Amino acid sequence: MIRSLKKPGLPPGALRELNEALHELHLRAGWPTCPDMAQESVYSKSRIHAVFSSTDLPSLKVVRELAHALAQLADQDPEEEVSRFHELWISAAREDSVVRGGEGPPLQPTLGGGLPSAREPQRADGSSTPLPNLEPYRADWSDIFESALSAVLLSLFPQKSRAYQFLDEAGLPSDYYVAGDPSTIGYWANIVEYVRSKSSVEGLERLIESAAQNSEGDQEQLRKLLQALRDIVPD
Repeated sequence: MIRSLKKPGLPPGALRELNEALHELHLRAGWPTCPDMAQESVYSKSRIHAVFSSTDLPSLKVVRELAHALAQLADQDPEEEVSRFHELWISAAREDSVVRGGEGPPLQPTLGGGLPSAREPQRADGSSTPLPNLEPYRADWSDIFESALSAVLLSLFPQKSRAYQFLDEAGLPSDYYVAGDPSTIGYWANIVEYVRSKSSVEGLERLIESAAQNSEGDQEQLRKLLQALRDIVPD
């Protein structure tokens, strides 16, 4: 008998909204079991079960992967769902950070270095692109770093022409970056995840350096991110 997964007892807030959205997408996908979802994932069935049933903030990567897989089963647009869940996760992460002590002190190092505390980068219209500020034990360094880099790239290259020029000079294949909308956080999260999956830390370094060369805006966040990357993964 197919059953829904148990919901955790979460108070009203962004984390609860993220969890309820996952359960709703799970329903629309036909309530696949955790073993079934694990077969299509790099994550174990217990890890996937925890995403639905735990009161802790799940990893961004597993949320994005589940959103993509469930969207396909639910006959929804996977890219739109991944972008939607990325935004929900950022809201939950920021809420979690405030609840656990606010946004005052910088993040502490996780792998031999540290991420600096960061202000929110500004878009051309003056609006802010949220940056997650998480305690290190709540998510691994790659989740935090990739979310921050995605937000900064969104603030610098929200227009297709400039985004495509930057990504072309950064050496990305055109058939990859022309799919999607550079004015969304999900687009840049996909780009950053793709670069890291193909060439790991060195690829992220080259991407940041290329962004600095092509950017006409404030490069302070790019310099901070590049230094943070080098501090976290020393030579």
